[in-house]
Amino acid sequence: IASWALHMPQSALPVPDLAVLMLPMLHDQPWLALLAFLGGFSAATGMLLVATLTLSIMLSNDLILPILWRFNILRQQDQRLTYWLKIIRRTCIGLVMLLGFVVYRLLSDINQLSAFGLLAFSAVIQFAP
Repeated sequence: IASWALHMPQSALPVPDLAVLMLPMLHDQPWLALLAFLGGFSAATGMLLVATLTLSIMLSNDLILPILWRFNILRQQDQRLTYWLKIIRRTCIGLVMLLGFVVYRLLSDINQLSAFGLLAFSAVIQFAP
C-alpha cells in the first residue's frame, strides 16, 4: 500500500495518510474502506484505553501515593486505602484524558500523521544518552 501511495499523483491522493482508505474507494469497494476504517478506529480506541490506564496507574503508584505516604496524608495501614486508591486512579484517568485533549488542541495545526510521528520520535530521542 505504501508503494502504491508513493506512485499516486497528488490529485488522486491529496493526504497520504488516507491511502489505506482511498485504495478500496478508487476500486469501487466502499465496504472494504468501511472495514479498514472500523479496524483503524478499533485499534486507536484500544491504544487510547491502554495508554490512559497505564499512565494513570503509573502516576498513582509512583508519584501520588509515595507523596501522600511521605507527608502522612495517607497511611499504608489505612482502612479506606482501597477507596482512596480508586479515587486517585479515577482522577488520574480524567487528568490524563484532559491533558491529552489539551495537547491535541495545541498541536491541531499538524494535520499529517507522518509529521506528528516525526515530532513524537524527536521528542523521545531527547531521552537517549
